[in-house]
Amino acid sequence: MTISIYSNIAGDRARLYLGRVSADLEKVTTRLASGLRLRSDTSNYYAADLLESRLRGIQAASNNVQQAVSALTIAESALTSISDEYVGRLIEIAVLAADGLTTNAQRTTLDAEFQQIKTSINDLIAQTTFAGKTLLDGSLAAAVTIQVGADGTATQSIDFTKNFRTDAATGPLKTVGASGAGLDVLSQVNASNALAELNGVAAVPPNAVVAFADARIAIGASLSTFEGFEDQNALAVVDYTDARDTLIAADIAAETSRLVRDQLLVNAGASALAAAQFSAAQIVDVLAVVSGRRG
Repeated sequence: MTISIYSNIAGDRARLYLGRVSADLEKVTTRLASGLRLRSDTSNYYAADLLESRLRGIQAASNNVQQAVSALTIAESALTSISDEYVGRLIEIAVLAADGLTTNAQRTTLDAEFQQIKTSINDLIAQTTFAGKTLLDGSLAAAVTIQVGADGTATQSIDFTKNFRTDAATGPLKTVGASGAGLDVLSQVNASNALAELNGVAAVPPNAVVAFADARIAIGASLSTFEGFEDQNALAVVDYTDARDTLIAADIAAETSRLVRDQLLVNAGASALAAAQFSAAQIVDVLAVVSGRRG
């Protein structure tokens, strides 16, 4: 190797390559520490940002669907309790009171229980709420629209417009029977009218048993629909997350290999630079010796 007193080409080259490898080592270390590619990879991050926006929309829609499922489950539970526990007992009482051998005193006792059950039904309906909305008292004038997906057109409706209270003028447990009297069992006629409203074939609208059965079927169908949306959104979240991570996640195996390589190159470069600087130092020593002899 030629030794020059005007420049240190070997040292300059060693310093150049050492700088490059050191910069690459810093990037590799950053990627390994964060688990992500660098932001300088603009094309991948642009696509990843689009996926992230879509992903967040799907996650929000998934939350909407879960809330809808919760609301439907609450309504279904209340309807089941009313239908199985209360309406069945109302029918039993009406059948007993409609019998010709039942006395008026007995009907008065039966009607007390009858009215108490009606009050219990209203209390349960008043407590059947979700997010501040009462679901079974007809206070929701229109069907509720749920945003079930990230697209504006991805919507599904739930009908909570029916009134199941016993003090309503319409509905399966309305207060006015066929004779115009209140729904009670204080007389044989009233008991027969109440029975017709509760379980009669010719009741208009359909009798309470049919109405509650229809409502439960409708809610069950809505639950199945929304659970389907829930599954679709959950799968979409997995797919979009995987696609996004593929674009921005660092390849840990490859980066680890580059880390080892760069560390070796940095060590080698540092040794080469030290050697080049040592050669320059040798020149200085030689000149010093020569100058001393001449003196």
